[in-house]
Amino acid sequence: MLREYHPFPAFIPVNARFLIMGSFPGRDSTMNPRPQIWTYESERNQFWKLFRAVYNRSLSNKDEKQELFADLKMANTDIILSCSRKNGGNLDSNLINKIYNTDVITAILKENPIEKIFFTGKGVELEFRAKFKELLSVNSHVAIVALPSPSPAYASLSFEKKLEIYKAALPALTG
Repeated sequence: MLREYHPFPAFIPVNARFLIMGSFPGRDSTMNPRPQIWTYESERNQFWKLFRAVYNRSLSNKDEKQELFADLKMANTDIILSCSRKNGGNLDSNLINKIYNTDVITAILKENPIEKIFFTGKGVELEFRAKFKELLSVNSHVAIVALPSPSPAYASLSFEKKLEIYKAALPALTG
């Protein structure tokens, strides 16, 4: 079975106060990496559409997206570093033979004043809690927030309801 590797390095602005994590990029990102593409770039994924609406920024390219995360002091990585897929599907339930992104996540939490971790779905949060128990116990001061999944597979909430939750949960831009 083909092993896929995470195509994006962690994004860690100076003195990051927040961390947002998903599970693992879609197959298009891992099998066809392009330098101008960044995380959550699937056309159907609502992640950047939600961030555009929350922060009223264009976010039309990688630089603009990273600038927003730098302004927010928000680091970004995924909990899985490498895996295979059963049935070739992008659903998290198809991800197998996982190698977790332990070293990077540990370094982010150790080297930055992280106050809150956001997850791109309840499933990612639950997997993180199960696989990173020790790291959570050492960082018990860090708040955990599971946002509604921006995946098109999570259709039980409308975009408008997801947006309402994202607006309430995400940090404000300061200065």
